[in-house]
Amino acid sequence: MVITSKARAVCLAGVLALAACTTGGSTGGAVLDYGQSSRYSQAEVTAAADVVLAEFRHYWSGCELRRLWYDETWSDEQITDDLTTSGGNSLKESGADIANAMIWRMDFYAGKRCGSGVVSPGQLYTDYSWILVREGPAAAWTILDQGYG
Repeated sequence: MVITSKARAVCLAGVLALAACTTGGSTGGAVLDYGQSSRYSQAEVTAAADVVLAEFRHYWSGCELRRLWYDETWSDEQITDDLTTSGGNSLKESGADIANAMIWRMDFYAGKRCGSGVVSPGQLYTDYSWILVREGPAAAWTILDQGYG
């Protein structure tokens, strides 16, 4: 069987189109602000950001990350509130402590093909939160929860 260059081009175009439909969110133009931390090293803060970025790139198809930032003062206030308020929440239930938890925020645009199923295409979302925890200073960061509220 002989495959012509035209057939190869059509096949390649199909593969590229399929890849475009299955790629995750775009982070290339995002502003990243790692903030200042009195608790974590720059490597620890960067590792946490990398977890959020990887999740966004993989699962947020059709969405564009505009800004991702960490504000330790704000994060600590939210974590303290979650750990001390009555009632259940994912942070309290995880058993995490403030030394092994951080909350990042992001602004993102939900494009026409944003595949998250939770957001409305064509909308800009601000102050979306990511709660990250780890089992200790040597452990990797993981996403415990995300969203608003």
